[in-house]
Amino acid sequence: MSATLAPPPDLPAPAVSPVSSPSVTTAANSPAGTRSLPLATQPRTALLAIACCGVFLALASGRLWHTDLWDHLNYGKFILQQQAVPLTEPLLPLAAGTRMVNIPWLAQISMKLTERHIGLAGLQLLAGGCGAFAVFLTAYEAARRTRSAFAGLLAITVFILVNQHELQVIRPQLAGLLGYCITLAWTLGTQKHSLKHWIGFTLLFALWANLHGSFAMGLALLAIAACGRALDVLLHSRSAAIMLADPQFHRNILLLQLCSVAVLLNPNGLLIYPEIFAVSGHPNTASMFEWQPLTLRMPHGQIAATVLAITVLCVRFSPRRLRTTEILAFCGTALMAAWSARMLNWWAPVAAIVVATHLTAILRPVLSRFNARQTARPSLLYTVGCLAVAACSVALTPLGAQLRTGTPPAAARLLSKETPIALAAFLRSQQDLPRGTAWVPAEWAGFLMNQTQGSLKSMVNLHVHLIPEEVWRDYLRVAAGSADWVNLLDEYGVNLVVVDKRAHSLLLKRIRESADWKSLYDDRQSVLLLRRQPL
Repeated sequence: MSATLAPPPDLPAPAVSPVSSPSVTTAANSPAGTRSLPLATQPRTALLAIACCGVFLALASGRLWHTDLWDHLNYGKFILQQQAVPLTEPLLPLAAGTRMVNIPWLAQISMKLTERHIGLAGLQLLAGGCGAFAVFLTAYEAARRTRSAFAGLLAITVFILVNQHELQVIRPQLAGLLGYCITLAWTLGTQKHSLKHWIGFTLLFALWANLHGSFAMGLALLAIAACGRALDVLLHSRSAAIMLADPQFHRNILLLQLCSVAVLLNPNGLLIYPEIFAVSGHPNTASMFEWQPLTLRMPHGQIAATVLAITVLCVRFSPRRLRTTEILAFCGTALMAAWSARMLNWWAPVAAIVVATHLTAILRPVLSRFNARQTARPSLLYTVGCLAVAACSVALTPLGAQLRTGTPPAAARLLSKETPIALAAFLRSQQDLPRGTAWVPAEWAGFLMNQTQGSLKSMVNLHVHLIPEEVWRDYLRVAAGSADWVNLLDEYGVNLVVVDKRAHSLLLKRIRESADWKSLYDDRQSVLLLRRQPL
């Protein structure tokens, strides 16, 4: 590989002749009077902010997914009603008594309060803001490293291509992604240790540990920062003594320790650490599509493989030096993504920064031809323009339409097409549905339980790590239409079955052939069946 390892930032390195790039603005060439304006925005930053406003508009206008969003809203509602974080699973009768370490309790409350006081459009705005800000931080770090707006725009493109699915699904993970991108920008950046960094990271991780379990990925980045610094010093000095005496290495270790303690400021205390591994390693998650290994059969697997190949080529021909921190972050998150497709969420911003940085370095001679003669300077005009574009993007969202008209948009315009809206309306209209546990597709359980105010008791939901293994295994057997489906429904006392026509065609065929069941509701996507003689 032509790219070489770079020495640590504060150790001498060979001088490199800087070449300007489009939209370059640095502190060195900015007039002192302009730099003193706190609200003045660089043109590079303005361009990236405007691009991220487009990302925000797309995310905040996207339809609400029909899956685990509703489970989180249900848990948030329960916490608000009980004024306490549950210690055992509270919503599923067949999982009653199962210990529950509910890490994202604060995110669930926030989501429920947003839905209650603002509506579904408020959830879209909240998710769009988190996703767009995470994308902006990634793009800004790429632009800062290269002093090129082109790198920032390239980082936005790579980020969205690799991680578009995870950005579209509204759940507490989006808050975790925002915290992750903040930590990543510091890890791959200058790694300063000013007072505001000590306080800021302590507060960030204390909050993060109550929003989502991905705080562990943030701690992993801080560990990578410490290891990368140590290896950079060792490779440059060839001395273990100098490495162990390096002050920045010590500060990185201390920050990691401080943040590791800060995450204990949560209702679960030390239990939060083993819970992370319990969720990802639970046997039930092996049957979930997004937790399966990433393969080339998956569309996002093909995109990830393409980005990986481009990254290898960029690093091979890049004149820019590599830091050990980049290698550790990129390879570590890539291996995690190969292990589980859901981990693409954490590889995407790293890949975006690395690709943008080194591809821009390769194209620097070409990009320099488009450089303006006059160096663009920070200006309040750029700030005003960014704020105007941001205001317009908010106004164009469903929430903006709601504020203008005073009427919330229809649910059919906000919810995904896979959401069983008509079935939920029918269930709400029924007063004499049989009591007890119902067999409902796990993907629909949260939504139907939410829409029926909890009167529908589902056998499972998408918090599969809280469901006993035997119950989840039996649920999957029924979903597959196995020969013993009758005995399984009898065993669990199920009198009501909801079938997704597309996903459970064999089960629907067999249950319709049985004389013990009758169809109560039928539409293009779902069927509601009742036992003729309730158990």
